[in-house]
Amino acid sequence: MVLGAAGGLLQKLFLPGFANAGADASFQPRGRPEEDYEDDAHVALPETMQRFAPLVWMVEGPTVNDSFGFPYPTRMVAIRLTDGSAWIWSPTVLSDEMAGQIQKFIGPVRYIVSPNRIRGLFLKEWQDKFPEAKIYASPGLEQREGVKNINFHSILSEEIRPEFADDIDHVIFEGGILDEVVFFHKPSKTVIFSELIQRHFEDDQRGFRGWWMRQSGLVGPTGSTPREWSLAFWIYGKLPAARQRLDRILNEWKPDGMIIAHGEVAPEAACLVIENSLSWIPKEPNESLCFPQKK
Repeated sequence: MVLGAAGGLLQKLFLPGFANAGADASFQPRGRPEEDYEDDAHVALPETMQRFAPLVWMVEGPTVNDSFGFPYPTRMVAIRLTDGSAWIWSPTVLSDEMAGQIQKFIGPVRYIVSPNRIRGLFLKEWQDKFPEAKIYASPGLEQREGVKNINFHSILSEEIRPEFADDIDHVIFEGGILDEVVFFHKPSKTVIFSELIQRHFEDDQRGFRGWWMRQSGLVGPTGSTPREWSLAFWIYGKLPAARQRLDRILNEWKPDGMIIAHGEVAPEAACLVIENSLSWIPKEPNESLCFPQKK
């Protein structure tokens, strides 16, 4: 749905902080001067890296085609953990320059994670470059043919606590078509989604692809989940579990910022963005998960 001028006004009033982190020069990373972070906020970063929040950086990757042949932009996240090491989310194509930049600005790569089973394309080159790094697979990834040569340290689940859990929490949305691991960086209060929330840029959507993406609600500041995936939650009886995960994200984690793989990130007001984007998950009429009424 195209929001138009009225939607733009509502966005400014109720959903502040939207930014095209990959292309908008006016994007301002979120910071907390009252907190004592060991962070290189004052350092001029390379063009390939952008600081999103204290200890959190984004790297814009190449455009890849999905299963329908539609081009999709890619985005990687690198986080400096409290032990000084680097945690890598959804690694993109790796160059010697990028490897050097990460080790220089963030720290030695210790953990690499995949948020879902379609996010394993570049794992082999990262494993070859950083053989000491521990690679965590999302559910189902280890069964794919293209990652048979990857030495996975563990498969992510909600029952097993990963080694990086002191800094980064996670929940798993089991969706029938695709299970996605959503991560939360505790020090910066940043939540990280992959395919579950998509907010593609208006200017990038043209022709049949643009029409299809708009019909699916994946374009603009509200965004949503691909229709076939949200429908699968209902078909496979996964909606109650999805509601539990959403409750935890919004009411327990209480994120300030949100990074997604495709489209606009939200340096602020992440709770409202997430609740709107995942409005297909059932809740009571007039219920707000971001502003629950006191009983």
